[in-house]
Amino acid sequence: MKSVSAIIPYYEGRDQLRGLFHALSAMTIPAGTELEVVIADDGSDLPTDPTTWTHSKLKVKSVRQDHLGQSAATNLAVRTAEGNFIWLLAQDIRPKSNALTELLKRSGEFPGALVQGMICHDESLYSDPFTRYIAQKSGFQFAYGLIGNDDWLPPVFHYAPHALIERERFLQLDGYDEALPYGYQDTDFALRMIRDGGRLVLARQSEVIHCHAFEVWTYALRLKRLGGEL
Repeated sequence: MKSVSAIIPYYEGRDQLRGLFHALSAMTIPAGTELEVVIADDGSDLPTDPTTWTHSKLKVKSVRQDHLGQSAATNLAVRTAEGNFIWLLAQDIRPKSNALTELLKRSGEFPGALVQGMICHDESLYSDPFTRYIAQKSGFQFAYGLIGNDDWLPPVFHYAPHALIERERFLQLDGYDEALPYGYQDTDFALRMIRDGGRLVLARQSEVIHCHAFEVWTYALRLKRLGGEL
């Protein structure tokens, strides 16, 4: 029996959680696999609402911390989880029906590896020209087209919103570095894993939808903040 804990660092946005649970409930769970969901609320003004997931019939745990950042929330959720594997997700992600099945399949081919899934953008948001540019044309987000070998990914291709790894391995490497600004924590973790003898592989058939629009000034401020913290 395999046990998987879906890890959801959460900050505000109750409506996004509803969409996530709808997608999780519609997934195919591989035979012999148990799935739990762990939500770590990063100090939202409005805490998570249990009625968001009661209809899903999934096993759900919800924990809460002060506003310490997404990496800290992820680490808290992983420490709370009971699964042998953790499936790193996010509140604005919508897994397709076979997303978990394909991750586990690749994990079986490469035991001990971090398995990275494919993150596709919600094309209904492409009516906004800037979102379309960032998501589809710029290469700034999820640049899978640059991958040369799906069996050996460089660390830059670890994207936190959709990846599978053994829980004990994640904890052994001390999880995500909470001192780093958001946007660097996943690459940093992948670097440490590779230096420790691990590897990253891609599961191209495992897809999730990223339901996130981009605004010009918000995106510009994000880049300025990230650059200033280097």
